[in-house]
Amino acid sequence: MKPTPRLYSDHMITAVLALLSYALFFYGLGSIGLVGPDEPRYAAIAREMVLTGDYITPRLYGMPWFEKPPLMYWLAALAYRIFGFNEAGVRFPSALSATLCVFLIYWCGRKLWGRAEGFLVALVAATSIGSFAFARAASMDMLLTACLTAVLVFFLFSYNDPAPRRRIWQCASYASLGLAVLAKGPVGLLLPALSLGGFILLRGRWREWRDWYPKGLWITLAIA
Repeated sequence: MKPTPRLYSDHMITAVLALLSYALFFYGLGSIGLVGPDEPRYAAIAREMVLTGDYITPRLYGMPWFEKPPLMYWLAALAYRIFGFNEAGVRFPSALSATLCVFLIYWCGRKLWGRAEGFLVALVAATSIGSFAFARAASMDMLLTACLTAVLVFFLFSYNDPAPRRRIWQCASYASLGLAVLAKGPVGLLLPALSLGGFILLRGRWREWRDWYPKGLWITLAIA
């Protein structure tokens, strides 16, 4: 008897999610002009970084601009260097962040529940209105969402995996926390603290915080 092929193979699911992410998040990304006050502002800041070579101080029309952290500007500047100065370039970080969220959610669902379940939750995430809207706009929100998703996914991995892999996931979670701060400031610390603190509180296992490798905070500080 020939073996029955698995309906939900990793390669098939990866291909489906990649094609879906391209269709929803990347296709026609630059087909409309920059919208609202924020998109033109972020585009101008990233453009000045590329033209001046100064990636330390964000500048808007020559003046320092410290309203937001620099991660979005850095990624948009990198996209500009690859794709040129256009609308798709400044929106590319958001589209990439949405795609990263989809695959992180699939990875987490697959590891915790199974391949089919992971595919289902990733499909829901990819086709939600919020993901579609924010993935196609130049803003910090989708980038922050990707970083926070990584924080939570790696936390769950560390919570369920034995040592020594637990320490690897903890360090990855701390690194993602630092990127969340670089994406949108202190809210990148506040939201994970509330969600993870609530998780531990509901489980009634406060002693587990002692196993959460506090030295990893240096990773967060080094990145942020």
